[in-house]
Amino acid sequence: MSALTHSIAALALAACSSKPAAVEPAPVEDSSAVSNKRRANPDQRILSGVVVDATGAPVAGATVAVATNLIGSESSITAGAPSVDEMMGVRRAVTDADGKFRITGLLDSPLVAAAEHSEGGRSRPFVLSAATAIVHQFRLLPTGAMHGVVRRSDGVPARASVFAVPAESPNQTLVVETDTDGNYRFDKLAAGPYSLTANLSRGLDSFKVTASAAVKGGDDTEANIMLEVGSLELEVQVSPAAGAKVDAVQMFLFTGDVSPRTGADVSALFLTKHGAAQMAFSTAGKAVQFSKLTVGTRTLCAIPITGTLTDSSFMARVQKHGAAMKVYCQRVEIAANPAKQTAAMTVPEMAPLPTAN
Repeated sequence: MSALTHSIAALALAACSSKPAAVEPAPVEDSSAVSNKRRANPDQRILSGVVVDATGAPVAGATVAVATNLIGSESSITAGAPSVDEMMGVRRAVTDADGKFRITGLLDSPLVAAAEHSEGGRSRPFVLSAATAIVHQFRLLPTGAMHGVVRRSDGVPARASVFAVPAESPNQTLVVETDTDGNYRFDKLAAGPYSLTANLSRGLDSFKVTASAAVKGGDDTEANIMLEVGSLELEVQVSPAAGAKVDAVQMFLFTGDVSPRTGADVSALFLTKHGAAQMAFSTAGKAVQFSKLTVGTRTLCAIPITGTLTDSSFMARVQKHGAAMKVYCQRVEIAANPAKQTAAMTVPEMAPLPTAN
């Protein structure tokens, strides 16, 4: 589900800490044995094309990856772990001697793709259209580094996950972790603009702040991130509308006045909108707690979920159709006092998800 990007990225980050899976240089067409019932018929949706370097020359042995979300680290643009690849619907191919590739059996959902070569650099992401036969030229760019320190507003270094998200698409993310002094570093980012998100997590709950920076090939860019930490708290009681069945609600609290309408909108805001944001889950009618707030306008958004969260087939459909799920929002003002404040929100039942794989 697109709105679960943070939770998925956290899973991928853990997977990226181990050695990535090797990608064989042949055959050109992906031969992954990963089972995924959500894939389209191999003859229905295909991505093909060529990978070139900065001069336009074809690059042999480059890896092209396509997925609903490309989540990787320093070593690869994808996690390389089978469980994460399955969740994201990852498909890969390696270019032939002429730099050409072909990937078949793509998911019938929004997808993003990118290319990389161990010595030739990385491309910027490419968002696939809804067409069934898509041809694209990936241009590998020189990589640059980015480093900085994540600190709380009181000056204390913060242990956090740092996400680098290219400006072209919130569905490609590279993730690193800070050390005990709050230092982070990316050594291989394709040149261009990024949103940087520092995220402090507590299970499925999270607190994040986003900044912007640009990378130049061959350069080492410094981008420090400040987490504005306040002392105010907000408790939100989420209730189903009359007659509605709601099993869980994913809640977001954004800085300022925003108006997302879908899961895709929420995901983009959470990873790219400047300022602080928090995310939490409500199950069994439990109130949601947001903390470390400062005075100001916030937008409270909810994605109701109606279904069994332990049902893998249901959650696969949530993952697949999450970008289109409806979001319900309301404005909340955080005052200077009292220290603990409350709000109430009523949400309707989730619209039924398509049943076809």
